[in-house]
Amino acid sequence: MDQLSEQKQMLLKAASIIGRTFHLAHLLGYFPEIGNSESVRADLALLQNYDLTAADLSEPELTYLFKHIVTHQVAYESLAYATRTKLHEAYAQFLETHGDPEHALDLLAYHYDRSANLPKRKEYLQRAGQAAAARFANDEAVDYLSRALDLTDNTELDTRHALLLTRAHVFDVQGNRAAQSADLDALEQIARALGNPFQHDKVLLEQGWLAARLAEHNTAQQLVKRIHEDLASDTLMPNERHHLEIEISLLQGVIRWQQGNAIAARPFMEHALELANAQGDRPAQIRALSFLGLVLREAGENTLAQSYYAQLLAHARENSDKRREWSALNNLGLITQTRGDFSRAQENFGDALRIVREIGDRPGEALLLGNLARATMQQGEYDRAKIFAEQARDVAAAIGDRKSICYIDLTLGETCSQSGDFSAAQEYTARGLTIALELGDRLTELYARMNFAMIALNRNDWERAHVLTQEALLLAREIQHREGEAFLFNTLGQAQFARGETDAARESFLQALTIWEALEATPYSLEARAGLAEIFLQQHNARARSECNAILEFMQQHPNRAGDPSALAAQFRCYRVLDALGEENARALIETTYAQLQARAEKIRDAEMKKSFLENVPANAAIVRAWQAIHAV
Repeated sequence: MDQLSEQKQMLLKAASIIGRTFHLAHLLGYFPEIGNSESVRADLALLQNYDLTAADLSEPELTYLFKHIVTHQVAYESLAYATRTKLHEAYAQFLETHGDPEHALDLLAYHYDRSANLPKRKEYLQRAGQAAAARFANDEAVDYLSRALDLTDNTELDTRHALLLTRAHVFDVQGNRAAQSADLDALEQIARALGNPFQHDKVLLEQGWLAARLAEHNTAQQLVKRIHEDLASDTLMPNERHHLEIEISLLQGVIRWQQGNAIAARPFMEHALELANAQGDRPAQIRALSFLGLVLREAGENTLAQSYYAQLLAHARENSDKRREWSALNNLGLITQTRGDFSRAQENFGDALRIVREIGDRPGEALLLGNLARATMQQGEYDRAKIFAEQARDVAAAIGDRKSICYIDLTLGETCSQSGDFSAAQEYTARGLTIALELGDRLTELYARMNFAMIALNRNDWERAHVLTQEALLLAREIQHREGEAFLFNTLGQAQFARGETDAARESFLQALTIWEALEATPYSLEARAGLAEIFLQQHNARARSECNAILEFMQQHPNRAGDPSALAAQFRCYRVLDALGEENARALIETTYAQLQARAEKIRDAEMKKSFLENVPANAAIVRAWQAIHAV
């Protein structure tokens, strides 16, 4: 390069500002001093002969590139710093005035940030950061916004407020709770300094939602109280008051839902929807429906919840709202999973997982991997379920999402329990319960206590199962969790029947069945019917046969439930009753039950796990023994 004329050296230096690849039109446009098109093309042809540049024939415009990276670096670094900053600004001005800046924000931010034009540096770093956040280029967004903040004086309150708010939302998507919390604290100080009550209350709301995500419910309630105090004043505009009232109601509902009380949460969600409907506020309506769907699903009203989430999914796709789209898919997956359509559930979870990975939503990724773990567990793919759960746990641990870790530990516990590893099940469940108690998460606490009761039952520890079930029932009633209550009455009935408390067991099974019949059909209800059938058999009551018939009818109507652990256990007990009654269909039933058990076992790839599933789970081992006894005759 040193042997080139000054003109050609300047050409290379001016081109190096653009990048390793440069359009001739851009070079001539931003630095006309370099000469006219004909002379510059002649110089570039000569530089090609020197093997310094080459024409890029893949581009429709006349484009050149530095043939070697080192050549580009030497040309760029040979520019004096002052000259370099001026040229970067000149090229940025050219881009700004010769095209749509919105389509060149990254380039404009890059070049202005290397200039001495401070206002333009701040402007385009902010705009590029906001654009990156909108397309979920999260790391880029944080980089742009952080650099803009570094350049923005503490007295520029409005600008700092906008930058911090956008960055806090990006940290939310990334699951970086510590950074999000720090930005929200800074935003609160700015909002207070600006003297704008509405902005201040919106920041308090953001802090409240963050506290709820962290299961810090007392903190969230205190923030709600502070906003209520502002609502009592006359300083807010009607539309501002409307927004805050809806958000407060939703937040209060979510707090109660997270604490395990969906029934108490529902009025808050419905009130928010009523407020949104009264104002014709479509975004608020959509937001309220999404939260109301959660409590409806928890309450077992799956048909209504499904209709809401179908609406939300359509709205999200129409508006390219990726976060609401994956949320709707996730909830639709949970509903189809509850109904036993595990393939469809996995499809929904898989579609949602692709979206969260595309947009870098780390909390969403942990949640969906956990839900995939549960769906594969329910299909009997226990080793695959453990892989999903361990992936979910790694993501949740990386972002400090203790609520997800708690949920995943319980899923791992249940997976181990269903596959016959009760020691591991006990350990995972204990870990989950510890976190649930620390977070004050009553719903997850209930699930943990239900798991403990089932582990004791599977270990034939009837006394412990009885005590644990009674304790869990108190919690289920306290948080008004009807499905949990029914499950526990069934567990209690099995423990009582094993202890010889026939009358008490009958009452427990009847209470379980009464609740199940008010909810959607589920295999759990079959175990209550099977328990009643055995009791009626002992009492020479003709209802023994009718309970068995109800079990067989359910399985005919719900073939997708074949192989479900509760269904297998109920079918086996039904077989014993029918066999004792001398019914001809008893033999066919044990053949069907054994075949379903083996089909489920074949889904387990790990040989030791498969052996444990068949030999350590009491109901499974009993099915195998009964089938072998028949075929040994």
